[in-house]
Amino acid sequence: MNTSRVVVNVTIGGLLVLLLAAAGGYADGVTLRYKFVPQQQIAYQLWASGTGNVSFSGIPMAGEGEQIPEQLQAQFNANISLSLDVKSVDEQGNGVVSLSVGELRMQGQARDQSGHLVVNLEEGTVEVNGEVEQIPSAELAQMQGLLEQIQITISPQGKVLAISGLPQLPPSEQTGITLPWQDTESWQELLDSIPAALPEGPVAVGDSWEAAMPIPLPGIDVAELPEFAVECTLKKIGEIDGHRVADIGYDGSIEVADLVCQPPGPPGEGEGPLSFNLNLEVIEEGDAYFDLDAGQIYKQRGNIFINASIEVSLPEEAAQFFDTAPGAQINLRIHFMLSPSE
Repeated sequence: MNTSRVVVNVTIGGLLVLLLAAAGGYADGVTLRYKFVPQQQIAYQLWASGTGNVSFSGIPMAGEGEQIPEQLQAQFNANISLSLDVKSVDEQGNGVVSLSVGELRMQGQARDQSGHLVVNLEEGTVEVNGEVEQIPSAELAQMQGLLEQIQITISPQGKVLAISGLPQLPPSEQTGITLPWQDTESWQELLDSIPAALPEGPVAVGDSWEAAMPIPLPGIDVAELPEFAVECTLKKIGEIDGHRVADIGYDGSIEVADLVCQPPGPPGEGEGPLSFNLNLEVIEEGDAYFDLDAGQIYKQRGNIFINASIEVSLPEEAAQFFDTAPGAQINLRIHFMLSPSE
């Protein structure tokens, strides 16, 4: 028998055995679960870039011989250091986490103007176009304290059980607005209605699961909250940088049509004179690479598309100065990538 043919057959046979063994290891699927370790710090770098276009309509002259632009184009690049800090873990494996923010860098350009911003909360500095300023100690402590006090309780299945420490507004009778989390009963009902991010049982490659997350609208009274509907699919099991990962593809969207918002007027005077009609579409797509051993997102990448139109309804005494109702059409395209910090 030809020796080379034997070697080829053995090699192919060995590869088939390895592939079958690998496939057999996941034949019954994998159970995706978050794992939290007390005092653990999970550090990431978030990169984002985007372009935007805003078209205005019904805008009057800004002054003699001066016209507000009918269209504004902009682009930006941003990088921010983030970390999830695990404060505690209970017997059920639910983790209480808070978010820490390191350095933020952003560059932007619009109407032939460019800018560069660097914010470093650890050093307490803000740099704008090369000019560095120290953040006043009181303001710095307030910003750091706000981040520290916001704590989120998350189950191993990725369900948000509680959020505490969110900022408060003065009583609604003074502002006319009640933030969702200031209505304790409704806020808990909202959290209870948010599904877990991960499926209940094992999933195999090709399996999909769906979730729908209601979106609160502060200050807007609607019969039913709009929902961010997302479908996830386990695309494959593989390895990245020595980590066993599940590649979870996802597609999500939210659509709001003809939503009327009428901000409150001065305290005690009810509704204000202006109202806004909003149409909104948000689409997000991407891949999350879930570390099967660590029980955390290892990397994530995706795109976000935002299309919105806003039309302002004016009182009669003001509407006479406009040929058409003022409004704007907004289109944003954002690409992002989340990676572990070195």
